[in-house]
Amino acid sequence: MTISIPVKIKKISASVMSVAALSLAPGTNVYAESLQSILHYALTSDPVLKEAQASYQSAQHRTSQAEALHLPVVTATGEQPVVQQYKYENDRRSRQFDPGVRVDMNLYAFGAIEAEVNKNKQNERYFFFKYDETREELANIITDLYLNALQSKQAIAILKNSLKRHGAIVKSIRTIAANDAGRESEFVQAQARKIMVEQQINTEQRNLANMLSRLSSYSMRPINADRLADPFAKIDEKTLFAKYTLEDQTQNPIYLAQQAELESKKADIEAEKRKTYPAINLVGTASRHNRGVGINLSWQLFNRPSSYSVREKASEMEAASERLRQVARSIDESTQLAKINLRQNKIALSTLKRQIASSKKVVEFYKLQFQIARKTLIELLNAEGELTNVEMAYNTTQNALRHAVLDYLRSQGMLSQWSGVLSQQQPIYK
Repeated sequence: MTISIPVKIKKISASVMSVAALSLAPGTNVYAESLQSILHYALTSDPVLKEAQASYQSAQHRTSQAEALHLPVVTATGEQPVVQQYKYENDRRSRQFDPGVRVDMNLYAFGAIEAEVNKNKQNERYFFFKYDETREELANIITDLYLNALQSKQAIAILKNSLKRHGAIVKSIRTIAANDAGRESEFVQAQARKIMVEQQINTEQRNLANMLSRLSSYSMRPINADRLADPFAKIDEKTLFAKYTLEDQTQNPIYLAQQAELESKKADIEAEKRKTYPAINLVGTASRHNRGVGINLSWQLFNRPSSYSVREKASEMEAASERLRQVARSIDESTQLAKINLRQNKIALSTLKRQIASSKKVVEFYKLQFQIARKTLIELLNAEGELTNVEMAYNTTQNALRHAVLDYLRSQGMLSQWSGVLSQQQPIYK
C-alpha cells in the first residue's frame, strides 16, 4: 500500500496567502472581521506554522533519501602503499599512488528498502496532517485571547456605568453629610464602594491591555480595543451545525494526524524487521592497476539489539493506538460538551436578562425610598452592587457562549475554514 500526497505545503503556502472570502453569513459587521484579519495573518505567517512546514519538508527529504537507496553509490578511492611484506615477488604492489573508483548498488534487499520508503512516507503523511492540527490549535489560542479581551472590554463598560451610578450616590450623600455631620460615615461608605468599583476597572483594564498585547504579537500590529466585537454574532445554532459540522469525525485534523502517526509506527516495525534480511549488492572497483566486479551478500544471522528494537517499536505502536482512541473520545466529548454549553448558556442569558431588568427597578425603588428615609444607604449600595454583579454575570455568560461556539468549531477542526483560510488538500490512499 502506497500513499500519494499530491499537494506540497510549500505550494500550499502561496495559495493560502490569497485568502478566501469570509465564510460568515451575509451581513457580517466590519468589527467581526477584526478577529479574522488577525487569523488570516497568523495562520499564514506565524513561526509555529513555519516550523510545522519545515518539519513536513524534512520528512519529504527523508522519503527521498530512502528511495535513493536503490541508486548506485559512486565513491572515489585512492591507495598509497607505505610498507609491504610479501611472500612471492608477484605479490609486490606498486609504491605509486593508485587512484580509483568504487561503485556499490543494491540488487535485492528482500523488501528492506521498500519498507524504509513506506515508513518515511507514513511519517511524511503524519507531518502533513500535523501542519493542519497546528494551525487549528493556533487559531484556537488566538480566538480565545480575542474573546477574553472582548469580555474585559465589555466588563469595563459595565463597571464604568456602575461607577457613574456610584458617583451620583456619593454626590447625593455629600450634600446630605455637609448639612448633617452625623451622616458623614455614610458618605465614607459610599466613597469606599466607589473606590472598589474603580479598582475593578483598573484590574479589567490591565487584563485588557495584556490580552491586546498578546494579540498584537500574532498580528504584528497594534489591536484597537474599540474594534473588538462579537465575531460569532451572526452565527446561530442552525448555521453553526449545518455549515461547520464534519460528516465524518475521522476527518478531523487532530484525528488524521494521530492516525498517521499510528500508521507510521506500524511501518516502522516492518522496516526494523527487514533490516536483518539478506542484502545482495553489486560491487565494482576500478583503478590504474586493477579492475573488478563482484556480488556481495550480507545477512545478519544474529542481532540481539535488533530484536529489542522491534519490541520497542511494537510498544510505540500500541501507545499510538491508544492515543488514537483517546483522541476519538476527546473529539466526541468536546462536540457534545460544546452543544450542551451552547444550549445552557442561552438559557442562562435569558434568565440573567430578566434579572438585570428586575435589579434596575430595585435600584430605582431603593433610591426613592432612600430619599424619604425608608431605606438605608447600605441597602441602596447593596442593591447597586447586586445590579453590577448581575450585569457582570451576564457578560461572563456571554463569553461562555462565545467559547462554546469556539469549542464546537475546534472540535470539528473548522476554525481555519471559518476564518477564511483554505485547508490543505488531503493525502489519499491509493
